[in-house]
Amino acid sequence: MSGVDVIRDIFWVALRMPDEYILAMKATTIKLEGKFLEEIRAAKPEGESLTGYVRTVLRRDIEQRKMEEAALAYRAFVESEAGEKQWLEEWEQADMASHPSMEDEL
Repeated sequence: MSGVDVIRDIFWVALRMPDEYILAMKATTIKLEGKFLEEIRAAKPEGESLTGYVRTVLRRDIEQRKMEEAALAYRAFVESEAGEKQWLEEWEQADMASHPSMEDEL
């Protein structure tokens, strides 16, 4: 598998639409009680339903976990691919503040 394939797969996993999960699942009821329910109600934006808020929070958590997994996969890829690691080291050393002159390109 080439480096491009690995990166493509990492981003595919990280950027999938969260609705794929919802469309594949049956409806579920979650019981929220007492103080926990009141804390959630207090935290949700005014005008948003409790269900919508919980769904948004869960989606955000899932997306964060996917991005963390993608970052770990990319870190492993960089460690295993000397060319990618060298390119990143060169990128980190690049002067991003000044503009290259035409003489630099020749």
